[in-house]
Amino acid sequence: MPDFDSMSLTEIYKLDADERIKTLNKHILSLEREPSNQELIEDTMREAHSLKAASRIVNHPEVQALSHKMEEFFINLQNEKKDFPSEVSDLILKILDSLETSVSEFVEEKPSSINVDVWGARLDAAKEGKVESFQQADVAQEVAQEAPNVIPLETVRKETISKEPKQQKTTVRIGTDKLDNLINLSGEIYTNVLNLDRNTSSLRAFSSYFVQLLSAFDQFSSNLRQEEIESPKVKELLVKNEAMIRKLQEMFSSYFETTSRVSLNFVHLGSQLQDEVMQSRMLSASTLFEPYERYVRDAARETGKVINLELEGAETQIDRNIIELLKDPLTHLIRNACDHGIESLAERSKAGKPEAATLKISAIHQADRVIVTVEDDGRGINEAKIVQKVKEKGLIPSEKLNQLARGELLNFIFLHGFSTSDKVTTTSGRGVGLDVVKSSLNQVGGNIQVETENKKFTRFILSLPLTLTVTKTLLVEVGGEKFCFPLTRIEGVHQIDQSVIQTIQGKEAVNIHDEMVPIVHLGALWSLSTEKDISEKKDLLLLGDSTFKIALCVDRFLEEKEVVTKSLDRRLGWLADLSGGTILDNGQVAYVVNIDSVLRSISDYKGQGITQEQIHKLEKRKKILVVEDSLTVRELEKTVLKNQGFEVETAMDGMDAFNKLKEAHFDLVVTDVEMPRMNGLELIGVMKKETVLAAIPTIIVSYRESEQDKRKGLDVGADRYLVKSKYDNKTLLSAIDELIGA
Repeated sequence: MPDFDSMSLTEIYKLDADERIKTLNKHILSLEREPSNQELIEDTMREAHSLKAASRIVNHPEVQALSHKMEEFFINLQNEKKDFPSEVSDLILKILDSLETSVSEFVEEKPSSINVDVWGARLDAAKEGKVESFQQADVAQEVAQEAPNVIPLETVRKETISKEPKQQKTTVRIGTDKLDNLINLSGEIYTNVLNLDRNTSSLRAFSSYFVQLLSAFDQFSSNLRQEEIESPKVKELLVKNEAMIRKLQEMFSSYFETTSRVSLNFVHLGSQLQDEVMQSRMLSASTLFEPYERYVRDAARETGKVINLELEGAETQIDRNIIELLKDPLTHLIRNACDHGIESLAERSKAGKPEAATLKISAIHQADRVIVTVEDDGRGINEAKIVQKVKEKGLIPSEKLNQLARGELLNFIFLHGFSTSDKVTTTSGRGVGLDVVKSSLNQVGGNIQVETENKKFTRFILSLPLTLTVTKTLLVEVGGEKFCFPLTRIEGVHQIDQSVIQTIQGKEAVNIHDEMVPIVHLGALWSLSTEKDISEKKDLLLLGDSTFKIALCVDRFLEEKEVVTKSLDRRLGWLADLSGGTILDNGQVAYVVNIDSVLRSISDYKGQGITQEQIHKLEKRKKILVVEDSLTVRELEKTVLKNQGFEVETAMDGMDAFNKLKEAHFDLVVTDVEMPRMNGLELIGVMKKETVLAAIPTIIVSYRESEQDKRKGLDVGADRYLVKSKYDNKTLLSAIDELIGA
């Protein structure tokens, strides 16, 4: 989850707007298939409304105006109970593309290229039912100018997914912070289970010692009896002690058996718990597949082809980090397939193939890997052209080409700039970007293979680890603490003598591979006392890239280790240079290092503490819950309130807010009205029915500004009703001061 506190409002707006536009794209494609779905029409209207609200907050008038026009279009459909006119989908999708561009231009402080008047007029015309003639006369012409290969929608429209919707399982939303807490707790439990198992092993050795002790005592008693000791007291002690030892051994054996049984069960249950919680990090592959329906639809139109998209394994669970990593590689492969892999309609007809090509994306689990496949039934990869390109580029001697296995020959397409296409378009060129795909996968232990048959098919098979939560690291020690450095970011490890270190302009450096590399002592960087004497050998970690390198000096290298990274408790605040922690086999905590943060911190060895006076002020802060579905508005209000010294939590809708109100105490609630699941009026209504929550003051901040809307808010129990278009920060803070004080 992004650290919104460290992001600017513009960065938050970009994140928020991109997500809204993505959702709007998805809704429009769904409405093409379900034009009478009024609930979906309402959801689309709400997304446009939220995009408008976010754009107003950051003063982006172009997106604000167009999203308002879009909102009005769907409100009109709602009011008149009309179906969504599928003819207008191209217009709205084109507008969404323009909005996405405009958002990026705004963030990059570039002039806006969007023509609000033209797009607004077209939406107004569509609202009046002037869709068909308008579509043909204007929109089609503009689209054709931007993509010369476009053909009319009627000749290429095919359902990309025609499956009956599957019955959905009941799900519960949980914040990533709570999920991370669960993962941390399960890790701690499992570590303690392993400690119990180790203690059981110690008890086993203890039990063996008892047996040896009893045997030794028997031998001792036998020796004494052979001495014919006449003392009744000694004989009595021997018998008594022998009985005590045997009784103790029997008791311990019984205890050991019970403990072993319990330990075995705990190890089994602890392992299950760890596996189940790790599964909660997983998302279905449908999250990964989602954008490609629109992408393939548009690519078919732009290239004049008919492409049916088939998705398999949408229910396959994939780590959310793997999903993020796969997005760019899959886009490369799908772009190449649509543009070059799949033939034109004329070529397919000549080859005796169906007019509609098939592009198939699938995801499955295979052992401890996730396998994602992208396959098209197009022209395949021409191996003769690969041979020709290899010869032209002089990559290997010609005589060795004939000795290459088929798989080795196909691997040439993953070289930078290698392409078998006769032309390279603005969309793609077969092979363009494949080096990036391979490189991205290699960084996380993944790989890619290609299978093809000329004029029949091409299949790319991507194999990745099931999860990135398990990281291969180098465990080191500095100042008595253990730290894990991800192996993928380490350029090399070196152990050097103190004598080879040079001093350049007062700074230590060492020659590594004929390059002078500055040395930074990690203990000094992190204010940790180190143990090594100045005369001892130095253990160095080489970090950086081709343009910048640094040698970090640590106390000692320990071992390579696969670790499960756990997020650190938020109460610790942001800890520079650390991305999380892990628990070692012996129960000790080790910290996972954020390499990028370390590189940024190299030049600054100073830290700042917090005074007791500041701590006292923090303890007295009032706590406010901000409820708002627009990320931009939510984070802006949060920032304003935090800057005034309030402790602030946020909720994305009324349901989320109600759950948080049941879990913790809040002094005030600031809420929007229009939100999914439970709106602001419903939230206040349920609060007033709860004895504890009814006393919490509430402020409504909404774009709804009619007297009727205000009356509804106040009637349901709100203490203040502020209109977004008329209030500023002072108005909100003044209302808060009146209700709970500064």
